[in-house]
Amino acid sequence: MVKKDDFIVELVNASSKESFKEHKGKDGIDSFVEVEPEAEYFIKVASDSDRCVSFGFIVDDIKLGYQTYFVPHKRTPTYAGNWSYSNNKTITTSFMFQEVQQSMLQSSSESDDSNIVGEIQVTVYEDIILDGYYQMSSGPMKAKFDSFIPTTEANQDKKKKQVKTTDGKTEISKDDNGSRQNFCRGKKLETFELRYCTALGLIGVGVLPKPPLYEWAKMIRLYKSQSNEKNDRPAKKLKPIIKSTSAILDNEGKTLVEAKRYELFDLTKEDDENEEHEDNDTFIMI
Repeated sequence: MVKKDDFIVELVNASSKESFKEHKGKDGIDSFVEVEPEAEYFIKVASDSDRCVSFGFIVDDIKLGYQTYFVPHKRTPTYAGNWSYSNNKTITTSFMFQEVQQSMLQSSSESDDSNIVGEIQVTVYEDIILDGYYQMSSGPMKAKFDSFIPTTEANQDKKKKQVKTTDGKTEISKDDNGSRQNFCRGKKLETFELRYCTALGLIGVGVLPKPPLYEWAKMIRLYKSQSNEKNDRPAKKLKPIIKSTSAILDNEGKTLVEAKRYELFDLTKEDDENEEHEDNDTFIMI
C-alpha cells in the first residue's frame, strides 16, 4: 500500500482483494510490487480528503480512458480495471499479469528498471463542483485496456518487459443510474507510481537481494520449467546424488556425530541428466 497525504493506491488480488507484496527500490523511495504471472488484479484506490477528487490511471503507458470520483471523506475504496456501463449497471473487470519472456538476469548496475518492470501510474486531481447533473448514455459504454494503443516508444519498451498487463476475467458489478455531478478539473494533487515484476525480475534489477546459491539455482530451474510448460516442451529435472555418512560412536556406544544424508546437485551439467559425475564436479550441498 502506498499512501500520500489522504490518498491510498495499491494492487490487490482480484479474488481475495489482498495486497500484493511491496518492496522499496534501491533509493528507498520507489515502490515495487512483487507479482505472479497469470494472477488477476485490480488497482485499489481510496481517499479521506475533505475535497472532491478524481483518480486517473495509466497502465504500461496506456491511459484507461476513465476516472474514478470521490466525494469528501468517502472512505469506501474503489477498484479500477476495465470498465463498462450498460442498462443501469457498471461492470469493472480485472487485469491480469502476463509473462512476456524469460528473465534477463542482469546485475543491478547493468539493468534498467523501466525496461524490465511494468508500471502503473495513478494521478489524483482536485475536482471543482459545478451546478447540476448530467446523465450518461444508457449504453453500452466501455473503457477497455486493450482498446487503447500506446506510443511507438512505449511499444518498443514493452517488448523488453518480463511481465505486462492484459485482460482478466473477474468482475465487480453494481447498479448505477448513470447520474453524474457536473464538475471541472482542478489542480493536480498527487502522483503515484507503482512498478511491478516477478520476484526473479526484481532480483535482476537489484530490488530484492539474491538468495543463497542453492535457493537461487532452484528459482532459476522453476522459472525455466514454467517457461517450458507454457511452450509445451518437457522440462528436465535436476536429479540429486544421494550421499550418506555413518554415525560416529564413542567407546561406550554413545553417539558423537549423528548419521547424515546429503543431496548433491551437479549444476555444471544440469542440461545432461544422463552424464556421469566426475570427481572434480561442482556441487551444492543441502
